[in-house]
Amino acid sequence: MIRSAWRIWKRFRWKNLVRVWAVFMAIALVLLAQTLGIHYGATKFTLKYMARNEAIPAQNAIMGQKATNLMIVDSSQDGVDDAESMMKHVMLDMKVPTTTVDLAKTDPDDIPSLNRYRTVLIVMPELDSLGDELVSIMRWVEGGGNMMLAMTPEKTGYLDAIGPQIGIESSAYDYVMTKGIKPARDFMLGGGHTYMFSGPFKSSLSLNLNEKATVEAVSANGHTPLIWSADVRSGRTVTCNIGIYGKVVRGFYASAFSLLGSATAYPVINSAAFYLDDFPSPVPSGDATYIKRDYGMSIADFYSKVWWPDLTKLAERYGIRFTGVMIENYGDDTKDAPVRQKDESHFSYFGGLLLKQNGEIGYHGYNHQPLVLPNTDYGDEYAYHQWPNRKAVVASLRELATRDELTGLLNRRAMLDLMALEHRRSLRSGRPMLLAQLDIDHFKPINDQHGHATGDRALQAFAGTVRACVRDTDVLARWGGEEFVLMLTDTSADHARELLERIRQAVQALEIAHSAGSLQLTVSIGLAQHLPGDTVEHTLERADQALYRAKALGRNRVVVAPAAHRTVAVGSNARA
Repeated sequence: MIRSAWRIWKRFRWKNLVRVWAVFMAIALVLLAQTLGIHYGATKFTLKYMARNEAIPAQNAIMGQKATNLMIVDSSQDGVDDAESMMKHVMLDMKVPTTTVDLAKTDPDDIPSLNRYRTVLIVMPELDSLGDELVSIMRWVEGGGNMMLAMTPEKTGYLDAIGPQIGIESSAYDYVMTKGIKPARDFMLGGGHTYMFSGPFKSSLSLNLNEKATVEAVSANGHTPLIWSADVRSGRTVTCNIGIYGKVVRGFYASAFSLLGSATAYPVINSAAFYLDDFPSPVPSGDATYIKRDYGMSIADFYSKVWWPDLTKLAERYGIRFTGVMIENYGDDTKDAPVRQKDESHFSYFGGLLLKQNGEIGYHGYNHQPLVLPNTDYGDEYAYHQWPNRKAVVASLRELATRDELTGLLNRRAMLDLMALEHRRSLRSGRPMLLAQLDIDHFKPINDQHGHATGDRALQAFAGTVRACVRDTDVLARWGGEEFVLMLTDTSADHARELLERIRQAVQALEIAHSAGSLQLTVSIGLAQHLPGDTVEHTLERADQALYRAKALGRNRVVVAPAAHRTVAVGSNARA
């Protein structure tokens, strides 16, 4: 009786303890998710394609809308054409409908009534061209209008007349060199930092401001105000004293215009998913002028240490998911052989980080061409080279996925698939498989001293030499950079070693021409036999260890990875 009761109690105890434990764990997980701010739920997406007649090109986005901004220019004055072009671009980007009046072609008396507009944008350095119309504009501003002087003004009688109203206490006839600009922290994205200009010159008017002025940006040395605003009774003015016009400074002028309240340079989009165009993308090697100047790092370091961490922080802060639509490279053709991404390491790195961030990756295009058929009409805006048919698109993508564009060899992805297939065949048939890792010795100095063009020729010559030495059944692939992998089947380890030694000698006999003469190559090779029960990854690791041993022994040699723990080296100055 006692034993039976004990057995019942044990069953009851454990069953109920498990149930209680499960309930508590579920509650704990829910509380943890809430504490961490984790959002959960199911989402169903319905994909709808926009009709072609609904897609509006950028230049047509504000067509037909009533102009809210009047731009007054004088094309007869120096520098106005560049400034006008820049400001028109800014207005288009900010979707501000604008009417432009050129005083070189229109009398000031014929300027449209200001009551039609919210903002007047004056794009000229010498204000005397406006005459008394400038006085009328200032009266309109006093009544609630907004005015922006987009160009560094010249000291004239009319500037002296309106100066106190727009925040200028005194000005000289002299101009000062503007080496850089430091916008206020809350003025724009990236504010609080100093940005240096390339090719600085005396572009800013020497002046002092009064108490009406609110300075938004100063010169790099902090002495010269470059952007400021001033309230004029019910209206407002913004003055730009930068004196440099073009793409590199466009953001400063857009932010200056946004101070007038009629537009914003940084519209807020109520969205949880953001599309990253051309990302992952080719990461250029070397330095970029402004990245090197402002951040002191290479382009690749900027992407990995600044740009992507900032995007990740934004994603974490606001619950954003990024969708990357990658591009293989920036070529502009669909006719010739495919040109693939060379920087596979960065490509894979950023792609992996994007997926880890719970994002998605798709194809934007190939050779910077959209993956669409000829009946897709982009007009004249992009000058895209259309694909002739669907078959060509599919064939190009297949080639893109399997081939290295420089050498014509299989790429890493395709080689891994092929090795996995051969692994399965080896298990079934018992036929041997050997893997060799080949690494061109001291390749980086070739690029550094003789240029990447010479380096590319060296890689091509190396690939051609190796292919000439191997059998048709052997498969050579470019693994990445100056690394290659060779898969050998139906051969013994001794014969494979002899083949690799012939490859080593053939590579050593190569001469690569360059501008100063020619250079020679050597190669270090590690060989491993695929053992029963091993994975392809483990065999590659053993081959890589043998390659490392070859380099440690002085390079330019073949090292065979043993089945146990001993290595065998052959080649120049080979040691056991």
